[in-house]
Amino acid sequence: MQRNIQLLTAVLMVMTLGCETTTTTLDLLTADTYYPLEVGKTIVYRVDSISYYETIDNDTASWDLRETIVEAYPDNQGRINYRVERAISAPGANNWQISEIWSVLNNNGNIERTEQNLRFLRLISPVSEGAEWDGHVYLGDLSAVPVAEQCNNLEFLNGWRFTYRQVGAAASFNGLDFNNTLTVLQTGSQNLIEFNASEEVYAEGVGMVYRFFRHYTTQNICPECPWEANTDCGYSVKMTVIDYN
Repeated sequence: MQRNIQLLTAVLMVMTLGCETTTTTLDLLTADTYYPLEVGKTIVYRVDSISYYETIDNDTASWDLRETIVEAYPDNQGRINYRVERAISAPGANNWQISEIWSVLNNNGNIERTEQNLRFLRLISPVSEGAEWDGHVYLGDLSAVPVAEQCNNLEFLNGWRFTYRQVGAAASFNGLDFNNTLTVLQTGSQNLIEFNASEEVYAEGVGMVYRFFRHYTTQNICPECPWEANTDCGYSVKMTVIDYN
């Protein structure tokens, strides 16, 4: 009898342990993990740009760009904004000259940047593979914004879709290694006469470490031709991190 009681007790213990549930809490990453907002934060990029023209030679240019968060201030809604000072230099020369002042805001977990008076929704929270959003939702009517070339009218920015890809991937740029990055694929209108796309890579605790933006247009219908060889008008900009603090 005693042996049967011991056996029953052991069986009940096993059953009880087997019924216990474990709860795993997943840490949801927020956008500021990949875009830290802190006064004094600085990132330096090497920038390479190509401007395409139909009747004259294409123009290539390279320069260094330094972005520094220089001030935090409340806006008219009491939200803390950060002023971003942008300075340019000849490559490697460190002869910095301030070129623009932009701003950035953590708006309920989403990173918004105002660039040349245009507001972009750069990153959203929570960060998850495949999440999509309209990164140009705030731009409104762009038809009246002045541009040097009519083919570059900013209406081409309408309707772009942003998508998170490769969340948590390791990446290296210019010999700088980053253990945790994410890629934002940005896709605009794409057809036989126009190609619009960009990729941005953000690193944990650093910010944006790479960008490749392309706006190409052509009147020469050639599906098999690479866009870089068939573009009549447009431009590309590549930014690659070379230093940060």
